[in-house]
Amino acid sequence: MRKSFAVLFLAVGAFIGYSLHTLPVKAQAQASDWFAFNIGETVRLRADLNAPDLPPSEITCRVTRVENGFIGCAADDLQRQSARWINLRHVKMITPRER
Repeated sequence: MRKSFAVLFLAVGAFIGYSLHTLPVKAQAQASDWFAFNIGETVRLRADLNAPDLPPSEITCRVTRVENGFIGCAADDLQRQSARWINLRHVKMITPRER
């Protein structure tokens, strides 16, 4: 009788331990940033009113790079080396420039 009680107690303990065991959860892979514009395109940026470094008007620029939430902005092809970096958090709207 003791053996059957011990086996039953062991089986119930294993069942409870197995039911409390959580499955490992894999984090969702980070999606790459997607932007509605390409490098080399000319876009218009409208800044937020509270942006510290940007005027609240529209800025027209040629996109040179997009990195870590910043957009590299050059006035034209000749100034591509001296790009201005704009924080995309402060940009309210981005639209492609009409040709």
